[in-house]
Amino acid sequence: MARLGRGLLTRKLKVGRTASLAPRPAPATILTTVSIARQVNKPGTAVTVLTTVTITPVAIRPVVAVGTLVTAVGTPAQATLTVSPAALGNLLCLAAETKFTAGQNYFVTGVSGGGVAEWTRRVQLLPDAQAVHEITIWTGIVSAPGAGLTLTATYSNPGTVSTTLNCHEFQPLAGSNTTWAFDVGATASNAASTSPPYPSLTPTVPYTSELYFGFIQWPGSGSGGGTPGCIYQTDANGNQCVYNTGVSATIQPLASSASQVSSTAAVLMRAGPVKPLSPAFGMAQSVQRAGSW
Repeated sequence: MARLGRGLLTRKLKVGRTASLAPRPAPATILTTVSIARQVNKPGTAVTVLTTVTITPVAIRPVVAVGTLVTAVGTPAQATLTVSPAALGNLLCLAAETKFTAGQNYFVTGVSGGGVAEWTRRVQLLPDAQAVHEITIWTGIVSAPGAGLTLTATYSNPGTVSTTLNCHEFQPLAGSNTTWAFDVGATASNAASTSPPYPSLTPTVPYTSELYFGFIQWPGSGSGGGTPGCIYQTDANGNQCVYNTGVSATIQPLASSASQVSSTAAVLMRAGPVKPLSPAFGMAQSVQRAGSW
């Protein structure tokens, strides 16, 4: 910086660049504006810095359900489900209920097939408050779509009384290059209620259009509770799955039934790509100094 001697020097500095990161189709964006003003006084010197930053987070890509719930009751030791994933990059959500004699605590040890190269267990309740169930949710990204593919679940012990497998497919509208990420998940054993609740989940960041997928098990039967935006589906064993493809705030779906206990699990999944906050921002600084240089 040039030396200007005694007097007033005003310097204005503007940095930043603008880039378009809007996905297609574009969901609602979230803007955050922060203004900071500070003044530092030293003998013979006064410095004032004003900074304004506008940040646009990368918006989550919208998700749609593909088809309906695929469900079947299995036999001990191994259970299979026939699925037909429609497209590369789609997400399969699998809810499994394992039933056993109290104290055995048998569980799903792995999932394979169904057009997915790698399955991941996201949440697990073992045992539930009824002491005779494992409730778990697994997810996998479709790498080989096709019709009539076999999905197989294996178990920790062939003495498993029975199991129910429930699978639903979801598609990101942005296409197969979308990155899927697990956000949060939870499980719960519920006391007797006529409005059995699914787990309450809150997105960890203010994204839009996250996917909620949940499962609930009960001794009897039930129906949808009418939670806005939620789609309820009954499985082959009289239990229930629920999903919502547009979650941007805390959500807790409710079911409806005669008063009974229940066991439940749920996850939030987001379709990215999940990136740091946008580098598209503008920052203006004005620095004014007075005194000897």
